[in-house]
Amino acid sequence: MNSREFFSDLNNSNKFIELWNKGNRDGLQIKMAEAFDTSICTIQRIRKTLNLELLHSGKHPGRLKLLKRIKKLYVKDERSSIQIAKIIRMESQNVLNILHKINVKLRPQKVVNALYYKTTAKITTKKLIDGMKEDFVWRHMTIKAIAEKYGINQGTVSNKLEHMGVKQSMSCRIKVNRPCQWCGINMEYVNVNNGPRKQMYCGSSCKNMAKDYRMMKRGKRVSETRIASMEEFLKTTWKSKFKEIQNRILKK
Repeated sequence: MNSREFFSDLNNSNKFIELWNKGNRDGLQIKMAEAFDTSICTIQRIRKTLNLELLHSGKHPGRLKLLKRIKKLYVKDERSSIQIAKIIRMESQNVLNILHKINVKLRPQKVVNALYYKTTAKITTKKLIDGMKEDFVWRHMTIKAIAEKYGINQGTVSNKLEHMGVKQSMSCRIKVNRPCQWCGINMEYVNVNNGPRKQMYCGSSCKNMAKDYRMMKRGKRVSETRIASMEEFLKTTWKSKFKEIQNRILKK
């Protein structure tokens, strides 16, 4: 449709004015061209002929309405730029740019906990954090080994451990060379903060298994099937030392 055909129908003019004034963001001309099955150049000529405001002229009704809504959401409703972006379907950075242009004083940005920055690991951030801490503190894996395990950089591992408050110096560990009292895996090092003589288990999973076993044997949690399964595991792992290990676990 060319501009001459367009103006032959009065309804087209009314529809054009309505759609143009309702628009509020970039790409308006493209949408108008698709709606009237014409070119962008024709849309520009029609807009000039009808004397309609440019989208970014500062007087466009649709754009002014959008800016007013963004300001209300940010100032009066105290919504964040991310929340506003979801409401009006716009990038959060664009929302911040608009607020800056209309002279709205921005609130201080909230500091995001570095622990929860996204990584290249294929597991959730929560599982990654818990796994790294257990691997470093309990299993005594090196930062390099942990990085290879999760497919991330060594610097990422070191930073997250630092933000968890985990000391990374080897001086916080001492060599003990003794087996875990549950699974039998040899512990070469233990953390001094945990007490070298008190640390009996290689990780929190073994520690929790021993705790459950102790609680069930004392009658606080009853599950004969689970008790039998645990004792079978201990017998298979420790063989002739089963009674000694069992007494040591139950004694605590």
